[in-house]
Amino acid sequence: MFKKITIIASGLILCVAFISGCSSSEIDPATSGSAGETTKVDQIKETGKLILATSADYPPFETHTIEGDSDQITGWDIDLANKIAEALSVELEIKDMSFDAILTALGSGQADLAIAGFGQTPERDQSFDPSKPYYTTTNVMLVQAGKESSYPDLASFAGKKIGAQEATVQADLVAQYLPDSEATVVKSIPNLVLSLKSGKIDGLLLDSPVASDYINANSDLAAAPAKFDMAEAQEPKVIYVQKNQPGWIDFINSVIEEQAQSIYPAL
Repeated sequence: MFKKITIIASGLILCVAFISGCSSSEIDPATSGSAGETTKVDQIKETGKLILATSADYPPFETHTIEGDSDQITGWDIDLANKIAEALSVELEIKDMSFDAILTALGSGQADLAIAGFGQTPERDQSFDPSKPYYTTTNVMLVQAGKESSYPDLASFAGKKIGAQEATVQADLVAQYLPDSEATVVKSIPNLVLSLKSGKIDGLLLDSPVASDYINANSDLAAAPAKFDMAEAQEPKVIYVQKNQPGWIDFINSVIEEQAQSIYPAL
């Protein structure tokens, strides 16, 4: 009997020691899932590439830069995506598409992450996991140069045609805060800019860095004095990924913490 008790007790000591040893070891949340489970980070490293879904018509976040015969997609968001790829030791593959198609592509597994100046919204958060905010912008109404004084406040846009990109926070803002205006919502921002320049629309609501970029490139465009309240105007930018991918958003957040401040300028 004594020998049997000794054997059982020894077994318990070994079990406790084993469990204690496991719990004291460091586990990387970005590369650990359930026992035997391959994580998203593992999958990306195995393929050797990180697939980004974006819409390269949103300078300075993402845009086409043409030099000679070379057409490269560049911008702040692309720099951040490259930093994530570098941290994974893989190549970055960019899939350029219309903005309204990005989250559909992400949800169907055609991309590993979506970065396209996405403002965080409760609706998007229901279907996808957001990163921590990597940048916060405000919204600016772009108008024809010389007409700025006609729009001192939001009420002055009553009866006017206001443009916004489809499936964006700006389209929601126009619908919510400019109900007396006529919304023109289309997929392409460059087309909206052309409509503004030709007088087909009276204003175009954009992220402040995007508005500044178009103003700097077009002397016939300007920012209207009309302002949204700060709570309405501020827009935290996030990266979206599919839900239920243990450790993936944690990995992305670690890169944001290390790199975002050096990429995105202070407003």
